[in-house]
Amino acid sequence: MTSGLVTAISVITTILGLTVSTAYVATFYLLNYNELYLAGQSGYDDTDLPYTYAIVECVISIMTCFIGLLAFSSGGRPRKKAVMIAIIFFSLAGIIAGMFGMLRAWNLGLVGDDMEKTCSDVGQATGCPTTRFEFVHDREIVYKEPVGGDCTFWFWGNKAEGSSDSMERLFDIIRLDSNDNYVNAEMQKAPRGKYKSLDQREIETFMDWSEATSYGWRDDPDALIALAVDSDSTAPVNLETLMLRKVHNMKMMMDFQTQIVGNDAKDIMEVDRFTEQPTLSYCWYWGCSRVCHGERYLINRWWLWSSLTLFTFEFVMVILSALVYRKTPVKENEEDKEDEEEGIDEEEGIDEEEYFIPLRGRRKRQLVQNPSGLMF
Repeated sequence: MTSGLVTAISVITTILGLTVSTAYVATFYLLNYNELYLAGQSGYDDTDLPYTYAIVECVISIMTCFIGLLAFSSGGRPRKKAVMIAIIFFSLAGIIAGMFGMLRAWNLGLVGDDMEKTCSDVGQATGCPTTRFEFVHDREIVYKEPVGGDCTFWFWGNKAEGSSDSMERLFDIIRLDSNDNYVNAEMQKAPRGKYKSLDQREIETFMDWSEATSYGWRDDPDALIALAVDSDSTAPVNLETLMLRKVHNMKMMMDFQTQIVGNDAKDIMEVDRFTEQPTLSYCWYWGCSRVCHGERYLINRWWLWSSLTLFTFEFVMVILSALVYRKTPVKENEEDKEDEEEGIDEEEGIDEEEYFIPLRGRRKRQLVQNPSGLMF
């Protein structure tokens, strides 16, 4: 039975380690790590936590494979010390995977309700724009095209009493009637084509919540426009090699708020104003919207199920390894016993001459050299 358990553990850990680690590596290829982090400027809030958890779990799955091969591949007779090390590793790995699974479920809004800085948060200062949009409009985000669909909309607004507006979509802001007049009264009045003192381009650029740059650092759009004007149109420009000035999108939101309120305080009521620059990079990293953050949304849920699967298998490995440990003798094989006996003999200094050699055959008397003293 012990041999069967050892074989099962070795096979399961090998298959599990290779499969899970390969799946994690595939997701690493699809996503960029720390997309919103700018060295020297960003803090902890701009770090890619779900991706970091995935890296740790990938390492755990690879080590699970190696532990299974090293500790349980000795022909069905593993050493007791090796089994104990494996139990300790499987226990720690299971605890880490279970903890990451709970953290993932909590941050994705699947556990708890309206928890701050999670995908279920609808707070004005801490909630994701997409989550707040669904809360304000009491419906899910359905599409992101054309003109940004449900993913490009006004940043300010809430359901609170006295709210200035309801996070209006860009599609509704710039919509024209049959006479080429703006349906939106704010866009139609002078200066025509401006929504609360902002241009359409500014809403399209800084309030497109399907783009990673809307939640963190981005190339300064004004610097890009100046570059396009000054550069030779026939020469290709590699933006990755240029050291363009970076701006934080949330800083731009605060600047826009100051500009809008300075123009007309009624455009953003007191209840809708931000008192400090919000930190919303977690919205992008955790993929809070199925439509606006499609790829991140799916991969984060894949990582969640991977965490739970890893936790389950590590727990099973602990149980199976404990059974093997219980049935494994202290002295694993006869060679160890023989080595131990030889060591004891050498320590006690037993002389081979002390051993009695019994007489064999018909000879009853020991032979003596020249017993009668005969002389030849």
